[in-house]
Parts: sequence; structure tokens; C-alpha cells
Amino acid sequence: PSSATAEVVSSLNDDGSLVAFNFPRVLSGTVSSGSLANNSEIYLAETEVRPPFSNNLTTLNGASLGHEPSTFEAVAPDSIAVCTGTVLAFDTAQAAPLPDGSFPTELAGTTVTVNNIAAQVFSVSPTRISFHVPPETAATFAQVVVTNSEGFETHGTIRVLQAAPGIFTMSGDGTGAGVILDSQTHQPGPFDPTNADRTLLVYATGARGLPQQLNITIAGRHVPFESVEASSETPGLDLIRVRLPRDLRGAGLVVMSLRAGRRESNPVTLMIAGEPARDVYINEVLADPPNGIAGDANHDGVRDGSDDEFVELVNAQDDAVDISGWTIRTHPVSSSSETTRHVFAPGTIIPAHDALLVFGGGNLNPSHPAFGGAQVFNTSTSGLSLTNTGLTILIRDGAGHLITEFSYGGSTGLDGNADQSLTRAPDIYGTYLLHTLATGAGGRAYSPGTLADGEFFLPRAGLLTSMTLTPASNSCTSGRRTQFSARAFDQFGRPLKTARFAFAVSDHNIASIESTRVDRRFGIATATLLCLEAGSTEIRATATDGIAFLTSTNATLTVTPAPPVIARIEVSPSSAQLNRGGSQQFTATAFDANNQVINGVAFVWSSNSAPVATIDQNGSAHGAGPGVATITATAPDGLGGSISGTAQLSVRMPLVINEVLADVPPDNAATPAIEGDANRDGVRDSADDEFVELFNNSEQPLDISGVVIADATSNRFTFPANTMLPSGRAVLIFGGGAPPVS
Repeated sequence: PSSATAEVVSSLNDDGSLVAFNFPRVLSGTVSSGSLANNSEIYLAETEVRPPFSNNLTTLNGASLGHEPSTFEAVAPDSIAVCTGTVLAFDTAQAAPLPDGSFPTELAGTTVTVNNIAAQVFSVSPTRISFHVPPETAATFAQVVVTNSEGFETHGTIRVLQAAPGIFTMSGDGTGAGVILDSQTHQPGPFDPTNADRTLLVYATGARGLPQQLNITIAGRHVPFESVEASSETPGLDLIRVRLPRDLRGAGLVVMSLRAGRRESNPVTLMIAGEPARDVYINEVLADPPNGIAGDANHDGVRDGSDDEFVELVNAQDDAVDISGWTIRTHPVSSSSETTRHVFAPGTIIPAHDALLVFGGGNLNPSHPAFGGAQVFNTSTSGLSLTNTGLTILIRDGAGHLITEFSYGGSTGLDGNADQSLTRAPDIYGTYLLHTLATGAGGRAYSPGTLADGEFFLPRAGLLTSMTLTPASNSCTSGRRTQFSARAFDQFGRPLKTARFAFAVSDHNIASIESTRVDRRFGIATATLLCLEAGSTEIRATATDGIAFLTSTNATLTVTPAPPVIARIEVSPSSAQLNRGGSQQFTATAFDANNQVINGVAFVWSSNSAPVATIDQNGSAHGAGPGVATITATAPDGLGGSISGTAQLSVRMPLVINEVLADVPPDNAATPAIEGDANRDGVRDSADDEFVELFNNSEQPLDISGVVIADATSNRFTFPANTMLPSGRAVLIFGGGAPPVS
């Protein structure tokens, strides 16, 4: 009967091992009377003991779902995670945000905790739960616990890193196309960056923990990102704005990945549309050539403010690029009106990883070694007109598509008016800065056709083109040695370090080649020659690179007879005395080992104490002050060294105080004479008539310039310059008055 379909009622004991339940008798078999159909019977069943909780919980990054290239799973604080298991919930449910924007911590009776901190839950199903890792979760190992509506727990452990990036995918399984939109249109790809850098909005999680270490790779190339922000709508969702460079246009289906710290995200794909890129960059621009010949950038021998302007392009691709019909255009920084400055002729090709130069004009030599083998052109118009204050330079292909552009001046912070170029540093991919600030620039103001450090963009085979032999003339004495050096250069003016050299002399009686040494570091060969007999001979060098053969211009070697060997030098007199201010003539004589005089020797004279005595190169010494000086005569010894002889010179000051009047006698009024008038000025004065008498007690004049008469109180008198006191004469110093001169 229908009344016999009542709900079965059951109960479970604490450990789940006994099940007691009752249900209508009719459900267990036939009954003898319908009135008994709804009577209950009680049954008891024994089951296996239910464990207190399960340990089969797996936690994954909510975007990558385990597709990161790593040996272990990890999540980050304040990120979205997913855990999988069994009986995690009894229903499938999707949470809606609460009025405050957060999500519930319980959904369909299921909760999630991370290290005992309640997590916001986005969705639940019996086998999968999506939740938010609490921001306060420490970067270590964390325990994740899911509790279903019946209180049954499922446990798991997950490693927590400061950053563990993952990119959401359209498939929802962490593989394939990423959830990536155009930041302006909010439309998915394909993305075409042909006309401008395009900014993409990448939906990710776990990337914000290390923003300073966040790197984005697209098609194997690092690309810049503008920002990484937290979503205002979904906790744990990261919104990363990535700039898609124009030179990736036409790349097709490419792979993107994120890296934060040491953790790599799952790789995802995106489609890049447009015509395939031509990786041609503006590498260097000179708008303000330096003043003077230093500004002759095109090496035509003349500095010209217009002709020496240049634009340097570099092909960064692995393939050559045909730039036929491409144009260089400019427009002011405050305007978009473009002016064509150069049109590339048909057949113009930039080889892979090579450079090309366009100068404003001039009578230049495209093969000049300074350009490093790069192609060099003059502009096809009247000039480049690169204004110093600021400009935008654009490169467009034959269809007018923008290839690349560069702006300086204005708000760019790049100064085009600095007597030097603006260059990428490092070359090709670096940021622009003043050339002298580039690593390796060595103070150079520009480097057209070469890297900033002067090296070539491409290895270029050198061919023997020129050579030098230095010095052009040399001399030595018989028995001595001298050297000549040869260098070989290629067509770019570089030393040809692999060249082979040979040297020859025209007269082997005058000199012979003893040895040749080659320094491969600098490509220099040095020949050492032994000088034999007096005379003159020609020296020449040859060089070969195995293909070409060059002979140098002849150099001249003059050999003179060997000078005699000086064994000793005598200085005469060997000792002398003179007064301060006096002179003494010295002579020197050179002798050989047989004690024979050597004539014609040139001596160099010196004094070891200029305050005592000086001496000129004629051997005349002058007494400068009291003391003893050593007078030295030096000459080459004929063996490559020098030899000296010495004498001693004593300078004296033979000045004596001969008489002193300190107490002037009084005048006797009874006599006509004026007693005490020592200075003979007709007046007796106790101060004026005091005197000191000095006497030159020698047979030579004495220079007393600068001699000071002083007492314990102060200096009383200083003899003026050029004061000479003759031999045997005295000088009087009175206290004052007007004494007669004679």
C-alpha cells in the first residue's frame, strides 16, 4: 500500500561500526494482513569503522592546475587554488559575491581552511573545490582541510611560495590558449601590433608576491609589463598588463609564460596577427656633431653640422632584410606631420645582425675603416635635418607600415643637444642614452657602423691591405743593438694579428738581424739588430696573410763608431773653498782603462746641494750659502751606462764682528770737539752713535746679502741684495743719524 513507502529511518553510532535502522515490515517481505504492512521492524548491521578523516586531498594552482614545469606543486598567499578529492561536498554549487565583495567561507555545507584560517570558497563539487588562499598564509608548508556538510574532513599539504604564478586558460584545465584580452577593447586574440605596441591583459594568479622579479616571455623573448594588480572583483585574481612589441607582429601562435622568483608558470598560447615582423632598429642617432674636427662623423675631413648627422639602423634578425623602398621620416615631437628624409634604393639589403648608416651628406668614403664594414649612404634628400632640441624619427616600409621609431628631446629625457650621439646601450636591445655613458665607449662621442665600444657588429674577415715599419730612421753605435717594429693592417684598419713577417738589411757588414719576435696580441713584429761597422744601411719588412704579400717602405739605420770606454773621471780641483757669492771653476778629465786621457768627452755637471752651491754646465760653481756641496761631473761610460767623478766645495762666511759701541761717550763742553759723535754727523746721540763693525777676514770678496744683525729682542738690520764686502774691508752699521758716506 502507498502508506508503506514511509522514509527509512537510520542511526549511526559514534565510530560508525554499528548501524541501527527500522523501516515498514512490508518492505522486508509479504505480510499476512494489510493492517500489519506499516509496522516497523528494527535491524542492526555492523560495518567497517569510518576513519576520522581522509588524507587524499590534492591542492593545485587554480590557473595552471599542475601544468607548471616543476617537480612539486605550490600556491602563493592571496591566490586562487583548487583542491581535488572524494566526497568533498554532496552538492555542486557556485558562490556569488557577498555584499562587501568577498565570497562565503561555507558553500553547500562545505568549508576550507588553510593552516586553520578559513578560506573564501568560489565553487564546490564532490571531487573539486575552488578557493582563495588567505593572504596571511605564511610561505612554508600549509595544511589544507576540507570539511563537508556531514563534518567529514579531507586533509592535504601544499607548499606555499611567496610567488607561484599560473595563467588561466580558456579550456579551464591549465593548457592551451590563455585567458588574455586586449586591454582597451577587452577582446581576445588574435592581437595585431603592427601600428603600435599593444597592451594585453593577462588573467593569472600567484604572481603578485614578487612584482620586482616578475618576468614575462612571449615567443621566447622577454617583454616588458606595465603593471600587475589585484582584481577588485575576485580575490586572488591577478591582472597583468603586458606590452606586446610591434616587432612580434605576424609571429602566429606563440607561447607565453610567467616567471616570478624561481617559479615558472604553465605555458599558454596566444595568436599574434599582422605581417611578419622585420626586426630593424634605430640603434644610434647623431643630431649634434661635436664642434671642430671631432665632429667629423662621416670622415670626409670636414665638420659640418648637417652632413655629419646620421641615423644607424641594425638588423637584429637571423635573416637578411630587404629594405628597398623603405623610408626614414621625421616629425616634430609636438606634431604628427611627417617629412621624408631618405628613400632606400631598390636592392638595399641589410645582412643579418649587421648595420647600415645614412649620413646627412658630405664627400664621404663608404669603405672608410671607421665604419666597421657597415653599409654607408648619403641621404637621398637635402639632409636629415635632425634638430638638436627634439624630433621623432620613423622607419616605414614601402607600404607605409611603421617598422620602428625613436624620439628624443621634449618629455623623453633624451638630450639631442649634447655634442654626441644617442645610442642604445647595450647595442640593439638596450635603452637609449648619451654615447659617452655607454659601457666601453671610452669617451667617444659616437660610433657609426660599430658597436659603442668600437667592435664590429659582425665578424669580418680581414685582408692584408697595408703595413708600417717604425722608426723611419734609427742609429746606434758599433757593438750595440737596436730594434725596428712592423705592423700589418686589414682593409678596416685593424691590426692583422695572423700576418707573418720577415725583415732584411741591405748591408750585412753594417748590421745583422739577431732575432724577430711577434706579439700576436697586438700584431706587432719586432726585429733586434746588432750594429757592426760604421755606415748606413736600409731596413725593410715584408708581411703576408697567405694571400697578399706586402713590402714596407725602407727605413734607415746609421751605425757610428763605438765611443771609448771611460774607466774613471777626475774633477779638478778635488776640493775648494770660496766665500758666499764667490765662484770656482772646475774641470773634468776622462781616462780609459790604460790611464790614457780621453778627449772630446761632454760632461754633465751637478751639485748635490743647491742651497750651498750651484754649478753651470761649463763647470763654474757659485757659492750660495755656508756648507759643503759635492760637485759631480758625469759622462756616458761607452758601455751603455754612465760614470762620474766628484769634488768637494766648501762655502764659508768669513765675517767677524770687529768692534761694537754700545755706550756712547758723553760730550765734554769744554772742548770744541764733540765727544761721542761716532757717526760724524755733528751730533752726539746715545742711540744714533751706537755701531757694529763687521770685517771680511778673507782674501776673497764676500756676499753679505741677506745677513741679519739682531739681538735677543728683534732683527735690527738686514743687508740688501747684491751687497759685496771686499777682502780685508769692514762695514759699519750705526744706530741712526746722518753719517757721511765717505
